Amino acid sequence: MNKNTQGLMNFLLPLFAAAGGYLIFTQEGSMSTQQMLMPTVLVVLYAFFLQLGLTKCPTGQAEYYSDSIYFLGFLYTLMALVTLFIKLNDSLGEDISTRIFGLVGVSVSTSIAGVLLRNMSRAAYMKNHPENEDDMADATARLAEIAASLSRDSAQTLTSIQDFLTERQNNLQIFGDKEERYLQALDRFSSVTDSFCTHLTRQGEALDESISHFTRGSGESLKTIEDMSSTVSTLSREMSRLNKEASSLDLEPLSDSMQILSRDTRELDGVIDSMIGILDQKMEKVPV
Repeated sequence: MNKNTQGLMNFLLPLFAAAGGYLIFTQEGSMSTQQMLMPTVLVVLYAFFLQLGLTKCPTGQAEYYSDSIYFLGFLYTLMALVTLFIKLNDSLGEDISTRIFGLVGVSVSTSIAGVLLRNMSRAAYMKNHPENEDDMADATARLAEIAASLSRDSAQTLTSIQDFLTERQNNLQIFGDKEERYLQALDRFSSVTDSFCTHLTRQGEALDESISHFTRGSGESLKTIEDMSSTVSTLSREMSRLNKEASSLDLEPLSDSMQILSRDTRELDGVIDSMIGILDQKMEKVPV
């Protein structure tokens, strides 16, 4: 094998790994059949291009490059599983069963394709190099064991994923029921709160009206009190003035005059009584 061919074969593995990784990591939504088969197709193409360079390759190098076929398949499997768990972590509460089964299909199909194509590549190489038939038998036996182990592991993986999805669905159902009850309780609380707020608003409006009436009444009362205070102040000043005038008034002459008036009044009363008696007597003598 010349250096150019060897360099090209060494470049193929990272190239196909990057291409498959891009196809797997960038999948959004449910995977179509074509999208699910593309990584497996890449493994087939890698095995085909690799086989073209193995015809004149030494046995050691042939083993190395043949092993890279199922290494690429297992690498795609790892990428698919990593993507699977990332999507599971990012989509709690969502139903992503279709995307999950698509990624599981990629992980299983690429692993099996890698093992089978590695076996086929090794068989083709041994066919062109009959001197290594014993090595071919041993390699076939080892690959059969690997394929059986891979089949068991894939079955266990699928069972584990199915159990996980079932448990997750049950948990989502329980969570949904609890969330529904919580929302119902929240609706009842919101209704009671709205009623309380409405009642509180009405009470606040009534209180505002009462305070307004009280404020107006207080203003009127304050004005009345101010008027009364002004009147009392005026009356107090007048009473003080009258008290001063009364204190300065000489009552002795007035007292003497009042005594004389009282005596004259009594004498006048006596004269009037006498005249009334005389008139009564005259009236009795007048013939009817």
